[in-house]
Amino acid sequence: MAQRAFIKKGDLIFVLAFLAFVAGVLWYRQTQPSVEGNWAVVTVDSQEVARYELSAHQESHLVDLSPYGVEVELELVDHQIRFRESDCPDHICVNTGFISQEFQSAVCLPNKTAIAIYTPEDLPPHP
Repeated sequence: MAQRAFIKKGDLIFVLAFLAFVAGVLWYRQTQPSVEGNWAVVTVDSQEVARYELSAHQESHLVDLSPYGVEVELELVDHQIRFRESDCPDHICVNTGFISQEFQSAVCLPNKTAIAIYTPEDLPPHP
């Protein structure tokens, strides 16, 4: 008596094709250049402290957040933003690198500091 296959060959091909499609879409979104007009919103302890239009920052611009009680420095350059320096122990935020696309974010949990990228349409109201 022959055993029946747990998954049919056609089902397996469909699942693999679907996974390849999803991977392709994710890869495409990650490799696209930043969209003109994206904004970076910086928060410290859940309070917005700054917002920057990324397309306005081609040259390097450093932002010191120590006036807000955190020893963090941000860098804006080439339409991107990143945590440049932080006094946190693990430096995960610094190792995140540059972000520039909608839905990307970088967070420094010990300093309660976050950067989130928004399109102009999705930009939250300014406090």
